[in-house]
This record gives sequence, C-alpha cells and structure tokens, in this order.
Amino acid sequence: MLTAILFFSFLGFFLLYNTSKKAELSRSFFLEKWVEARPKTGKAVALLLLTAALAGSIYHWGTGGGFFSFLVILMTIASCTVLIAPLRYINYKGVAVILLVCMVAEIVFKNAGK
Repeated sequence: MLTAILFFSFLGFFLLYNTSKKAELSRSFFLEKWVEARPKTGKAVALLLLTAALAGSIYHWGTGGGFFSFLVILMTIASCTVLIAPLRYINYKGVAVILLVCMVAEIVFKNAGK
C-alpha cells in the first residue's frame, strides 16, 4: 500500500511539474511528451493520481495521520523532483527499478513479521 501511495504521489507531482511552463523539461520520457501535447488532460490525470494517493494514505493511516503523512510524502517527493528532474536523472528505467525494489521490500518486510 505504501508503495502505491508513493508511486501515485510521485507520478501525480511529476505530471504537474511537467505541465509548468517555467520548468526546464528534457522531453526524453514518453510521459513528458504526452503531457506537453495535452496539458489540461495531464493536469486532470495528475490531480486524480494525487487524490488517489491521499485517499490511500487516509485509508492506510486514518484521517489525521493519513493527511499529514500525505503532506510529508508530497513535500519530500516534490523537493526531490525539483532538484533531480533538471539534471535529467529521472527516466522510465530508473523509476521502474525503484518501484520494483520498493514493492519487493514492502512484501518481504510485511510478511517477515508473521
């Protein structure tokens, strides 16, 4: 569940970041090209992803804890994205590897306590 919340938060913020006219975009990631061609649809999808991450966070941690956890997650992801994206380190292979490692770690550590 935590991996999905983190991924939806990252993807939602990354899409909103790429709809900005001030951001320096690399346009190497297919998602960046798609958002550049359809900025209104990209913003709608990004807000939907952020809403899903917020709903998942509230479901996982409760109302107060979920809301504040979502804010902390979003602030962390936003600051990392703003720092790393202009350096062009974010690509689909890296995102896929990080997502896979997080999913495996979540499954392993969730089942380790049983």
